[in-house]
Amino acid sequence: MGWGKICLIFLVLISVCGCTQKQHIPMTTTLSCTPPYIKVGNDCCLDEDNDNSCDRDKPTTSTLAMSTSSSTTSTLVMDSCMNVCRIKYDQTGECVRSGAECHSSIKHIEKDGNKFCKAESRVYDSCCCIKATPKEPETTTMVTLVGSYEVVSSEDKSIKAMDKSFSEYVSANEIAKLPTNIRKRYKIIVPSDVSKEQLKATLTQIVEDETSKNRDIDEIIIFAYGRKEDINFGVYTYGRVEWCPNGDWGGVTERIASSNDRSSYQYVFDIRDKVGAAQSGRPTERDFEIYTALDKALFAEPDTAEEIINKRIASQYGITETELTDIYIKVLVYQMT
Repeated sequence: MGWGKICLIFLVLISVCGCTQKQHIPMTTTLSCTPPYIKVGNDCCLDEDNDNSCDRDKPTTSTLAMSTSSSTTSTLVMDSCMNVCRIKYDQTGECVRSGAECHSSIKHIEKDGNKFCKAESRVYDSCCCIKATPKEPETTTMVTLVGSYEVVSSEDKSIKAMDKSFSEYVSANEIAKLPTNIRKRYKIIVPSDVSKEQLKATLTQIVEDETSKNRDIDEIIIFAYGRKEDINFGVYTYGRVEWCPNGDWGGVTERIASSNDRSSYQYVFDIRDKVGAAQSGRPTERDFEIYTALDKALFAEPDTAEEIINKRIASQYGITETELTDIYIKVLVYQMT
């Protein structure tokens, strides 16, 4: 084979190999690039992702594409797009890369074979950034404690923690070895204008304060009253809370008393209906005074006939016995509801 033919073959091979990356157009010819090639100066270069920049100028992406599968490359492109949206658009919504397949539920618009971002999105670095739907701010309602309260009574009501009935224990020595269920009972006075939320928060805070001072306390019960004169009343007049295992007063087992395991503890509230309600139905201070005077007299003089005490108290306050009875019942009902 002559040297002329060898040179001709060599030139043809060079021309064919060069076409795999770019088209070379003689300077004397009008440059026209066929997609996916784009015109750059006097050359055509490959732009497979249709972002108007030559693939050869993206060494990182090209390197990644050669060393990873197509699915991995797609993920990397998507991650890059999301970073653009987060950093430049300050959004955490979804996005897609313009001119590529959609990687999310966000749809692009196709026109004349080209893909565009939706109207409500913004384009950054060929990314369609979709504005995220703003979340409603979480609101936290802060419940304050009552303005002032007074603990007027604290009693120790401790008993032995038993897993079975008293009669099932065989000896006094066995009972003596049982752990103690440390019980505390408190009585407090709160303002008459306290709300239900404030009363609950205050009762809870007292439990937390007392158990932080003595972690061996196993059960607590608190009675809330509106007046000091009522603390000897048979039941609480404003509310009550029990702090105990599973909300079961008396549910302290030998294990709980020994280990101080509080994982099952609950607060059980009973708040009177009148708490936080309008004060229009509240007895007057004079009504409370008359009620208290009669109640104390009946308690202090158990051997005196009730009719004699009623007549004396009614005369003392300048009212009839019928009015005395009506006032007493009015206050008593209010205390119980």
